[in-house]
Amino acid sequence: MQPVFGIDFGTTNSALSVYRNGTVEVVAVDGNDRAGELMRSVLYFNEDNEIYAGNEAVRQYVGDGAAGRFMQSIKTFLPNTSFDSTEIFGKRYGIDDLVAIILRQIKARGEAYLGCPVESVVLGRPVVFSTDATKDAVAEQRLEKAARKAGFKNIWFQFEPVAAALAFEETLQAGQERVVFIGDFGGGTSDFSVIRVKGGAFGRSDRRSDVLSLGGVYVAGDKFDSQIMWDKVAHYFGRTARYKTLGKDDWITVPRSIIYTLCQWHRIPLLRARKTREHIRVIKSTTDDRQAIQNLENIIDDNFGFFLFQAIEGAKCKLSDQEQATISFAERDLCISEESVSWSLRPSTRTIFSRSQTVLMMWWHDPGCQQHRWIQFSSPEGPRASPVSRTCLLNDSAGRSWNRRTPLPALSMGLVPACRCLLKVLLQISTNDSYLPHITTTRTDGGCP
Repeated sequence: MQPVFGIDFGTTNSALSVYRNGTVEVVAVDGNDRAGELMRSVLYFNEDNEIYAGNEAVRQYVGDGAAGRFMQSIKTFLPNTSFDSTEIFGKRYGIDDLVAIILRQIKARGEAYLGCPVESVVLGRPVVFSTDATKDAVAEQRLEKAARKAGFKNIWFQFEPVAAALAFEETLQAGQERVVFIGDFGGGTSDFSVIRVKGGAFGRSDRRSDVLSLGGVYVAGDKFDSQIMWDKVAHYFGRTARYKTLGKDDWITVPRSIIYTLCQWHRIPLLRARKTREHIRVIKSTTDDRQAIQNLENIIDDNFGFFLFQAIEGAKCKLSDQEQATISFAERDLCISEESVSWSLRPSTRTIFSRSQTVLMMWWHDPGCQQHRWIQFSSPEGPRASPVSRTCLLNDSAGRSWNRRTPLPALSMGLVPACRCLLKVLLQISTNDSYLPHITTTRTDGGCP
């Protein structure tokens, strides 16, 4: 049998595995050590029309003094039907062209490792690219087109949380059965599934009947970054500034469309549009916070949004273990030192876990699925992608009883705020007053397809 690649093209990171001779192994795609198993899903175009991907793109971008065009979170544009292409230094690239550059590099690294060409690939995809069915279909079509441009001829798709469940299945002993709830927290989407798994050789290749429920939401690590930017940093760039329009004495606030765009790192280059730049100049002429509008012009002109969001992401990651973290950043006359707290992320976690509750409810009230209740969190995007960076297993078939009103022993173990929210959800929907799942936690350290 010819080898087959498994590619997890993520919003933040991408990874590659290869299936050959009945075994699966993870292949380093951005270096020769274990750290190279994850490649940043970023691109950098310099003014000499050279293109870089992964960590090399970051190094070149920083080395060039933030010149050129740096692109991040490309996956989020796949369902965006209003975004078809972009022009970079005189050349137009479709969204599938941009994705194909990353997939082509991953494919080349894998083929170099194997020493032979590979034409077949299984691509991971989120449960929900978009809640709009038409846009969801467009996203998958664009991803398939990109894979073909990268050189693949045989292409299949697998839901990312289902793939995580199948990976967990391989850890079970022969004959051991479980019903597993998977929470896949990435950079662009948070996806959930409940699936029946069984250790050892499985008698059927079609596993669709084992998927008991699926769901997802287009809120994840990037949304956390945006929320911190809006709450704690955006006022440095005019969020609370006011200005007067020509011939009128009334104060009005800076258009939210500008600030919303600023709070999505990968969309900041859109503020370079001539009409937007002219509007910002008009605002600056009459504003009551000229320094903030100057900062806004500087982040557009000097393209330091990447570095600013790196500082925000660093604070976000610290909130996985702490209730507070400091956002520190300095550029030109701008000096930011802001405290961010975990509760500021509650709107996003509420959205994510509302969807997780829906997926659980779809399965929970099925009497045929009451024997085992396990829950596993996986983060294929790695701990940098979102505050959720642990694996959490709950098992009520281990013979240990907990009264629902008994404090959870795991709450003193430093669980991330989002995990705490889910534990509360589980308590709310539990139909058994006599049992509370036993909880253990382990770190995830990045992942494979």
